[in-house]
Amino acid sequence: MISRRCDSSSMPPGLPDRPAGDRGKPPMRRWDNHRDRRAKRRDPRPWSHGTPPDRKGSAAMTTSCHPLAGPAVATRTVGQAMLRSPKRCGPWTTVAQARQLFAGGHVHALLVVDGDRLLSVVERGDLTDLDPSAGPLPVRGFGSTTGRVVDPALPLDEARVLLGSHRRRLAVVDGGRLVGLLCLKRSRTGFCTDDDVRARAIERSTTAR
Repeated sequence: MISRRCDSSSMPPGLPDRPAGDRGKPPMRRWDNHRDRRAKRRDPRPWSHGTPPDRKGSAAMTTSCHPLAGPAVATRTVGQAMLRSPKRCGPWTTVAQARQLFAGGHVHALLVVDGDRLLSVVERGDLTDLDPSAGPLPVRGFGSTTGRVVDPALPLDEARVLLGSHRRRLAVVDGGRLVGLLCLKRSRTGFCTDDDVRARAIERSTTAR
């Protein structure tokens, strides 16, 4: 068998010598190469075959269309979540009367007021160790406002910090005037509403019949 060697001198004129890996493939015609270049010039997207660059225009479009974009959602305040008509006690409510109110199990804090002005917040634990002889005394002297009041403009997240792990109620005071009660649910997953309070009152009255 006669072996024929193919070198550049034996190739037809006009065809350039190609790498060994491309030998055996049909040679690329010049007009194919020109057509590819023309197609790239017509394509207005220089990134059409890859990832678009991080340009200001693209970023602006993404921000305006993203569901989480835009102004931050307004934080709820204490004034938006508070009970607006909490039960109140007069300034001369006695310790004995307060104990009767706490005995029902539905009252956890007494708001002692003089008109609209908050005098004291009395919690159940304030009366636990009192001597029975304290019964006739005004209960306001055994309560406190320290750590038990909050401003209506305070964000709820900050109010949760004030409540801590052992308290569920804060009197809402605006300029010394009682305007509401912030009441954390027993599950600590949300705050009581006026509708919740009315529904429980109706349920208790129906059960008592």
